[in-house]
Amino acid sequence: MLEKVTRYISYSYICNIFRCNKQLIFFCCFGVINTAIDFFVYLFLTRSFELFTIYFLFAHIISFVISVTNGFFLNRRWTFHSKDKRIFKEYFRYITISSCMLVLSTLLLYVFVNVVGLYDIIAKLVVVVLLAFISFYLHKFLTFKG
Repeated sequence: MLEKVTRYISYSYICNIFRCNKQLIFFCCFGVINTAIDFFVYLFLTRSFELFTIYFLFAHIISFVISVTNGFFLNRRWTFHSKDKRIFKEYFRYITISSCMLVLSTLLLYVFVNVVGLYDIIAKLVVVVLLAFISFYLHKFLTFKG
């Protein structure tokens, strides 16, 4: 009996780890897509319009909002398989968490470019990597819970 319980607990534990890792893999893959969208919009704005060359943080915010909206729909459907009928409530939670990530990423981008002296593209890449895992767990447990 104890052996069956141990085997079941181990099996459940392994399935939960696999499910979480599978979600993390999907989240990261969609993160790459969203990051590409974010970077291309950012590059387009900062390299095409002189205003955004000077005010690069505004370009950062615009590119971030576009990529986050895309990320919500991809992650809702494919990563977390949400069936919640209250899509606007989920979207609100997603936007709220993402907005916190936006504030944090904007502050980090500012510090890395203006204080540390990194090139803006390198700084943006560093910020994206730093915040990817935090974002995954916040969305997993707060946005798409249940």
